Amino acid sequence: ADEKFDSTFRTNVVVNNNGSCLYVPPGVFKSTCQIDITWFPFDDQKCVMKFGSWTYDGFSLDLDLAGNEEGKEEGDLTPFLPNGEWVLVGKKETAQTHSTLRSGEAYAPILRLLS
Repeated sequence: ADEKFDSTFRTNVVVNNNGSCLYVPPGVFKSTCQIDITWFPFDDQKCVMKFGSWTYDGFSLDLDLAGNEEGKEEGDLTPFLPNGEWVLVGKKETAQTHSTLRSGEAYAPILRLLS
């Protein structure tokens, strides 16, 4: 997260009548990716960002990205701002489920691949 981000910013949680809760904390994420410039300026780069919880297992917390409809592997990039240095040519999101050996608890991080 960005060093200027105020993590104490209060946000509301929407609780639905079926018991599901929607918590959307604000955040700014910075990422660096290793690049291969062998074919520069005709190269494509891929960057993977992994989002998950270190506290809750997959039975207690189900992560989903806003704008991700059933059967689609896309998220909402409405806030994306193009720039003159690179072009976003593709995006894909997948959820992975794996269990830890010591506890058998399932964790389901979300991977976002940008290219």
